[in-house]
Amino acid sequence: MNIAMDIDGVLASFTEAFKTLARARYGRPAPDYFPQDWWWSDALTREEIDVLWGDVALIENFWETIPVMDVDSRLMRAVYDRHNLLFPTARAFAPGKPVALQTAEWLHAKFGIRYPMVFVSNEKGPLAKALKYDYFIDDKVENVEAVQLHAGDRCKVFIKSMPYNREFKQEGVKRVADANEFLRIVLSQG
Repeated sequence: MNIAMDIDGVLASFTEAFKTLARARYGRPAPDYFPQDWWWSDALTREEIDVLWGDVALIENFWETIPVMDVDSRLMRAVYDRHNLLFPTARAFAPGKPVALQTAEWLHAKFGIRYPMVFVSNEKGPLAKALKYDYFIDDKVENVEAVQLHAGDRCKVFIKSMPYNREFKQEGVKRVADANEFLRIVLSQG
């Protein structure tokens, strides 16, 4: 089976890394802050977000520095050993190695996945159709909708529960608490 997992918000805590940048530049948000929407509108302006993305674009191999979320590496390895594990990501440019390689090296360092298949694209729906996903998880509503639209019934679509997607409900999309729950479901299917 082809199992596709988004990186940031599912496996990697981009929020923690971005919050660290924001605190260094602006002195906020608070250390225990978690965004309530995709654009952090309760803590930062759009202009401040843009400046922070400019900071990311100056940090060598930024994507290798992101903290891992609470993901059981044994479950990741079990899925990797049984299925084609794909990693579609919409990560932005950061200097140094190509973004796909930064991400692949991060996956290897955090989970021991030796040859991760990383795809950098903002077009997750067409990618799902082309790569024939059987299972997909993401935390961003628009990506979940796009994959469901393009992949059709062949793909079981999951959304990882986050404060910024808590209102989202859609037939055919299953909500999971974390990547571990998703990985257990995949393993239970074969």
